[in-house]
Order: sequence, then C-alpha cells, then structure tokens
Amino acid sequence: MYHTKRIDDEHKGGSHIIYDATGEGTLVIWRKKKAPKGSTRKTNRKLLEWLIGWIDNGYFDKKRTALEIYKKASAESGITFRIGELEKCIKILCGSRSNRMDKEPIDGILMYWRKKESPHYPRVVNP
Repeated sequence: MYHTKRIDDEHKGGSHIIYDATGEGTLVIWRKKKAPKGSTRKTNRKLLEWLIGWIDNGYFDKKRTALEIYKKASAESGITFRIGELEKCIKILCGSRSNRMDKEPIDGILMYWRKKESPHYPRVVNP
C-alpha cells in the first residue's frame, strides 16, 4: 500500500476486496491517522480490579483464551467495557510490574493463566 502512495507515513491502513452476488470484486482501501507517540489508553480500573478478584478466586488457575475471558467478563461483571480495555488490563496483569499472570501461544491462540509463586502476589486461598 505504501508503494502506491495511497497511504503515507502519517497514516495507517489497509485494503480488502468485497465481492457482490455476481462475483465481481471491488477493492476497498481505508486509512486513518496514526496515534501520536506517547498516547495511551486509559485503564478501566473497575475491570482491572474485577480481573484481580478472578485471580484471587482461582479462575485463572486453568489456562483461558481471551474470548473465554471476554465472554465471562461481559456476562458476569456488570461493567461496561470495550475489548481494547480488556486487552490493556490483561497486558497490565501479564507485565513485569504486576507479574500476576502469564501468557503463551498454544496452537496459534494466546492462553492466559495465573503465575505460580509470584513474589509480588502470593496465592490467596478462600476458606
């Protein structure tokens, strides 16, 4: 796309083909401005705290996919959130600062689970 000069360095974008009923395809090219460097998404604190509660209650003792986490969170949390906010919260929990969860691609799908014996976050057992 960049070599055609339809998308420059200030934009990001892509293309795809849409086929009509007769099988004729139309190339659609889209673009949008790149976010400025250093811009970040705001953390949804309620969602983050709710996910930490799940860690405490053992939900992440088993490996989970992001789709499983999203479905359960949207059905049970009562919190309004976007998928990007969930991604950010999971990234925080997997990061070296928080060190509460781990992730690994298994058969091309990212799986998330609770880190065992984390020095920053000991296991809480509910009586």
